[in-house]
Amino acid sequence: MKLNIKKYLILSPLLIGFLLTIVGTGYQALGEVPSSEPRIASMELNRSAGNMTGDDYMIALMFDYIDYKVKDQGLQWSESEELRKKYEDRVKEADRKFPEYDFLPMFYYDVSSFCPLYSMMNNAANRSLQEFDEYGYGGGTIIYEYPSQHLIDIAVYKMFTKGVSDGVCLQFNEGGQVDAAREAVQMRLAEEAHQKALQREKDEQRRALQLEGENRQRALDTHYKGLFENYSRNLTSILNSSLNESDLNESDLNNALNLSNEAIEALVSPHRNVMMINRGDIYTRMGRYEDAIENYNRAKTDFTYSNDSADYQNKLRQDFEQDKWGRIADMKIGIANQKISEQIYAKIHDLRDAPDVKQLLSGHVNGKNYSANVENHTYAGNGYQVYINLSAYNDPKNDTADSLLDIPTYIDMFSALFKDERISKVHIRINDTYFDKFGHELEKPLMDITLDNETAMQIGDWSDFKDYIGTDMYKFGEVADMEYVED
Repeated sequence: MKLNIKKYLILSPLLIGFLLTIVGTGYQALGEVPSSEPRIASMELNRSAGNMTGDDYMIALMFDYIDYKVKDQGLQWSESEELRKKYEDRVKEADRKFPEYDFLPMFYYDVSSFCPLYSMMNNAANRSLQEFDEYGYGGGTIIYEYPSQHLIDIAVYKMFTKGVSDGVCLQFNEGGQVDAAREAVQMRLAEEAHQKALQREKDEQRRALQLEGENRQRALDTHYKGLFENYSRNLTSILNSSLNESDLNESDLNNALNLSNEAIEALVSPHRNVMMINRGDIYTRMGRYEDAIENYNRAKTDFTYSNDSADYQNKLRQDFEQDKWGRIADMKIGIANQKISEQIYAKIHDLRDAPDVKQLLSGHVNGKNYSANVENHTYAGNGYQVYINLSAYNDPKNDTADSLLDIPTYIDMFSALFKDERISKVHIRINDTYFDKFGHELEKPLMDITLDNETAMQIGDWSDFKDYIGTDMYKFGEVADMEYVED
């Protein structure tokens, strides 16, 4: 591609000739120069291996510059975007990898300041000068051609040889800049290698300590697993001493409990937590369900470790859950609660020593029909509670709200029942008679009246109390708890 550039120079023909002579003879003064092919071959080899040096980048950029000048033929950068981008990226890459070569950015921003490249391309150019006019103005056509190997040898020689100067423009290594950059890179790489060696040593030491810790932890895990298995065998032996579980005597259960206590103290999680579940099972066999539930709950939350690592502890808890021990504990808690409910139900309905409610109420119900239910709460220290369901006796056609209540009769019933000090509370339910839509008489709850033993003890003389209250439900409500039953 040819570019016809008209340059109007305010120079005399003699001055132009002098400058061309300097540029042309600058290479001739060097005489014989060494071949650049070894350097070029080394650059190509390092580039293919991905470990180019700073010197390699200088060679590569030289060829990029040649490629640009030949293909571009003087176009502005904006007119040759692809070439410009490729060349700029290479310069930035070199500068990033080898900041010690602080002159590398000049390959892009001011390459004309460097004689080795600029002179090489000028000497490889094909010029045809027009005649100068009488005022000294002239112009010409410049075609950049690929330089010969000899010109490349000279350029490479000037780029890397210290002290070479043609007295016209800058040389890369004129003042030893390339040598200094190369030495700085070697120092940096040596320091990086030293730091990497130190880091490798630290990594090896850390890995050795890690392996030592892992081996120690494996030994601990093996020890505690064996200890757990030994305790489990001995515990199973005690609990299986009788063919029938119901034949286990208190002594066997106590021995099993003591052994599980010893195991829990000696073990660490997760074996310790599994042993807590076993201890909960022993408490269940002993009928101590509250203690069993406490152990099942502790098994889910109370962990002790043989390793201080948070990662180890988190993984241990996760493994414990994944092995379903948490769900097993929850299931056993549910069974124990059910057993507790059954125990409580049995105790509440154990009426072998309960007060004789019918005998106590004899002659105190004013001929009314009733049913009585007694609950035994002595297991919780609350004595016996009596529930009276008093049948309706009213005439639904004529009754008013006040006429439904027979307060004197209720006072007689309370006074009769609280003669037995074992009765802690009495509940009397009042019912109401009503007609359904078919005219049938039915009953429905109307009111609950409750009085406790502690209040009853403060009444004193029941006859005086009965006279004072009369039929005033509001006065009676100041002493007894009265509550209408919602439909």
